[in-house]
Amino acid sequence: MPTLVALALSLLSMTAISSAQAAVITFDELALGTGANAYAPLAADYQGFNWSNFQALNTAGGYWDLSGYVPGSVSGDNVGFNGGGTTASFSSASAFTLNSFDLTAAWRDNLTVTVRGSGNPGGDYVATLTPSAIAATSYTVNWTGITSVTFEASGGTHHPDYGTGSGQNFSVSDFSHFAIDNITYNVSAVPEPESYAMLLAGLGALGFIGKRRRRQS
Repeated sequence: MPTLVALALSLLSMTAISSAQAAVITFDELALGTGANAYAPLAADYQGFNWSNFQALNTAGGYWDLSGYVPGSVSGDNVGFNGGGTTASFSSASAFTLNSFDLTAAWRDNLTVTVRGSGNPGGDYVATLTPSAIAATSYTVNWTGITSVTFEASGGTHHPDYGTGSGQNFSVSDFSHFAIDNITYNVSAVPEPESYAMLLAGLGALGFIGKRRRRQS
């Protein structure tokens, strides 16, 4: 009987795994401008989420070289960022798991970014992060059952090498912007028909084996 129980649990686990869909938001498929016009707000339903004050930026072409956006572009040339350096968030009507993301301070050393995952019945998740301004930092959080994520940036001091230079139309920029890339998440999904068939077939086999054993005993 323990073998039957183990087999049943294995079948259920296989079905659960097949019902989870992993995805990564890279922003790289977005068509953006260049230079001073390299950024644009994210569409409200981008990648199935509702976005508030998040924009995407194309770091190619040299215009943004003296900023943390360039080292923050991990997967390609595009990154996300918090508009105006102020609070930004994304949410979904359905619960999801936030697995990880890459974060970089755009202008300031020792920038503090407070990240909050809300919607879990057990309470909010909170992480206080201090991303580097010269290299992306990957953060793994694995927050389950949430419906929204909020990023609030503050503090820090101006990175001395950022915001000045020829070819750029801004002088010294000193704002609480951050660059975000490779947001990895999981959402619950309806199992594929093949998963249901596998589970039903397995349960049927378990029932047959159990009945046969009872007869033999």
